[in-house]
Amino acid sequence: MFALGALGKLTFRSGQQAHLSAARFSQSKNHWWWLMSAISDALVPSFSGRIPRRTYWLAIFAYFIFSSVLPLTVYGLIEEVIVLYPDAAYGVLCVYLVLCSVLYFSALVRRLHDIGRSGLWALVSFIPFIGFLFAFILGCLASAEGANRYGPNPDNVEASFAQTPLSTVSALSELERMLEKGLISREEFDREKAKILGSGAQPPAAV
Repeated sequence: MFALGALGKLTFRSGQQAHLSAARFSQSKNHWWWLMSAISDALVPSFSGRIPRRTYWLAIFAYFIFSSVLPLTVYGLIEEVIVLYPDAAYGVLCVYLVLCSVLYFSALVRRLHDIGRSGLWALVSFIPFIGFLFAFILGCLASAEGANRYGPNPDNVEASFAQTPLSTVSALSELERMLEKGLISREEFDREKAKILGSGAQPPAAV
C-alpha cells in the first residue's frame, strides 16, 4: 500500500510538472512571437497604424546601424573599389540612404499616430537640431489611451498578445502569412489582429 501511495504521488507530481512545463513552453512561444512581431513592425516601413515606444526605439536603432555603421563598415572593406569608381559608389550610397530614410520616417509617422497626432508633424525632423530633439521627445511620450483613428493602443494589444493561447498564436501566424503573400493590406492586418486579440482565436478569412 505504501508503494502504491508513493507511486500515485510521484505520478501526480510528474503530471503537474509536465503541465507546468507545457504552460511555460506555451508562454515562451508567445513571447518569442511577440518579439518577432515587434522586430517586423520596426523594420518593415509602413505609414499607417501605431507603434509603441519600444518599437520606435528599435526602429531608430536599426536606422542608426543601417545609415551609419553599415556604410562605414562596407567602406573599410572595399575602399579600393570605391576609390576606383567614386561616382558609382556615390550614386549607390545616395539611393541606399534614401531607403534608410523611409524606415526612419515610417517610425516617426507611426509614433505620431500613437500619440494621436498627424504624420505631417514628421516634417519637423527636417529642421536642424530641432528635428533631432523632436525625434527624441517623440520616443519618450506615452501612447494615447485606448484606440484612436489610427488604430488600437499597441501597448494593450501587445500585453494581451503575450498571454494568448497557442490557438490565437496560430491564428495570428496565419494572418501574418496572408499579409506577406499580399492577400490582405496592412490596415486589414491591423484590424483583424485587434479582433483576434480582443475576442479569442478565430481563423482569419482571406480578403
